[in-house]
Amino acid sequence: MTCFLDEFAVASCADQSRAPAVAGLFEQAGMLVEAADAAAPSKPKKAKRKIGKALAALKADRSLVRNLKRNAKLSVICADDALRLIDDGRQRVRDLRSNLRACVP
Repeated sequence: MTCFLDEFAVASCADQSRAPAVAGLFEQAGMLVEAADAAAPSKPKKAKRKIGKALAALKADRSLVRNLKRNAKLSVICADDALRLIDDGRQRVRDLRSNLRACVP
């Protein structure tokens, strides 16, 4: 599952000064998903907690992008592309959480 949330690779954000903050939260969520994947077989409750934290990080990331877009500190094109990538990641993590629920007693 290492490619679940690969990296924040948005070409339209390459020249944006605020993009590293957005990328940091996205990468944090990716690390949490990898930790959940590692914990899932033996500790499903721990995995579920990590998935919840990953969703919270992606929610914060989405909020950050929207605020930066609103305050014109991130270009509209970059923000829209970033939001698309974040929303895709959130959907993938939600799907993973649904699969974990079936495993948790």
